[in-house]
Amino acid sequence: MQTKLRSYLFLIMLMVVSCKSKNSNEQGAAITTENLVQSYKDLKLPAEISDSALKQRADTTTIPLAAFTGYVPDTVLALFNGSGKAIFHPLGKIQKKLETYLLTTIVEPGKKISLVCFVITKKNKYRTHLLLINGNNRDNYTYTVNITGEPTFVVGRQKGGANNQVFYSKNGFAYNRDANGFINVMSDSNEDGSKSNSVVNPIDTLAHNNHYSGDYVKDENNYLSIRDGRNDKNYIFFIHFIKNNGECTGELKGDIDLATSNKGLYKVGGDPCIIDFNFGGNSVSVKEQGSCGNHRGIKCYFDDTYQKKKQLKPVKK
Repeated sequence: MQTKLRSYLFLIMLMVVSCKSKNSNEQGAAITTENLVQSYKDLKLPAEISDSALKQRADTTTIPLAAFTGYVPDTVLALFNGSGKAIFHPLGKIQKKLETYLLTTIVEPGKKISLVCFVITKKNKYRTHLLLINGNNRDNYTYTVNITGEPTFVVGRQKGGANNQVFYSKNGFAYNRDANGFINVMSDSNEDGSKSNSVVNPIDTLAHNNHYSGDYVKDENNYLSIRDGRNDKNYIFFIHFIKNNGECTGELKGDIDLATSNKGLYKVGGDPCIIDFNFGGNSVSVKEQGSCGNHRGIKCYFDDTYQKKKQLKPVKK
């Protein structure tokens, strides 16, 4: 009897030790600065993350603040730990050639969950961060983040209004290495009714004295404005178009850098959109080369020819 009892006790102890060992292996080693990046699983792109799904998407692993100190400055971490009791969880990472994006959920007391993207270099140096979803928002909007393969982070929000109307806005952000920060690469909204039926040209009042400066039009809804840039080989442009009977629109403001005497290029680090400008006589042909989906609808392109308007000369008195 005693022999059987001892055998049972031995088996129970063996099972307990086995379970502890299994749990220890599942949880992995304690997270330190050295293995912080490895604690984030690769995020499959494209991805969509909503504020309501943050809790389910986040890893249950807790990251000690001490593990971040080798990457993220204390002053930055303090922005998201005002209570001193915030809990950090890894949601996923995006690894590129020169940068790594660490998507991190931050849970404050009261179950306020935020989503932040930290950008670090391959040498573990902090570059910048972007607050994608602010858990402290109490504005009755629902928030969604769509991440493309480049990656571009498109932050959208929407809420219902009267007569079943839905108000929304979208802003796209991409990391720019030259600026060492995120830049806004697209904006779209139906919330400002005063602007919904009119387009404001943001560069209209700038100087237009250089050779290619001026206004190029196809019709009242499709036009390209070009203004003087920082030198004779650089121009500022704003393009707006409406195609497919109003079903598809596009809009973009940026710089044209001349590669030859009559060919220019729009290209900004962090934005996959690339556009060729070919000047000839009194016209300019625009051709989309890269993926400019952040600046237009999905069924139309920056691909057209615009004629230069004659500039009215002031009447001499």
